[in-house]
Amino acid sequence: RLPDIVDDAQLLKKVQNATFDIVLAAHVLEHMPNVLGAIFNWLRILRTGGLAFVVLPDLCDLRHPFGERFRMVARPSHFVEEFRRAGAADEHFMGHCREMGVAVSTIDLLRAWSGMDPFSDTLGQNKLPELVDTREVKVPLSMDPAQVNLHTDAIAKRPHNVHLHLWTVKSVRSMLQAALPLFAEQGVHFRIADVHSAGRTWLNMQELRVTLQRT
Repeated sequence: RLPDIVDDAQLLKKVQNATFDIVLAAHVLEHMPNVLGAIFNWLRILRTGGLAFVVLPDLCDLRHPFGERFRMVARPSHFVEEFRRAGAADEHFMGHCREMGVAVSTIDLLRAWSGMDPFSDTLGQNKLPELVDTREVKVPLSMDPAQVNLHTDAIAKRPHNVHLHLWTVKSVRSMLQAALPLFAEQGVHFRIADVHSAGRTWLNMQELRVTLQRT
């Protein structure tokens, strides 16, 4: 069956206000250039009392194959700027690609130290070396800048695959707290019903699970 609506997930221009009771976005938000803009529109289309369920990769996952534990956490002000100022998200895009390029380069180096092949485009073949505990590993000082640039350029050519932002439980809650008065200015009120980390399973990476309620 074809979908009833095909639209930009960040804008939802084809969906009227207060249309749905539930919005589910699993592994979508990390790909959105304007994170708060996306959340605003997901809440906008909810009726009062409606729920938005958002699932994200957990930056604290020790075994994530993309090595995103080495990524930096953005401050709430970063998301507020991208929401308020037109063009800010586009200006930040290459910086986020470089962050991911550093993460992938770090994993390549750790894999090389362990006698493994470099990171590849085939996700099933990618993992951290079994003996690496990322709680004890810092970004290696011997990383090759040329390799970082190579990964950054490759990542930028596939913008829909880029994890532009990542969060911990604390940072996602801080971002949402900053959004409360911001959204209220535009008539969208909500409460943060729940934010928690769900442990990894054989099928899924470790995830953050967020529940928001339109009020």
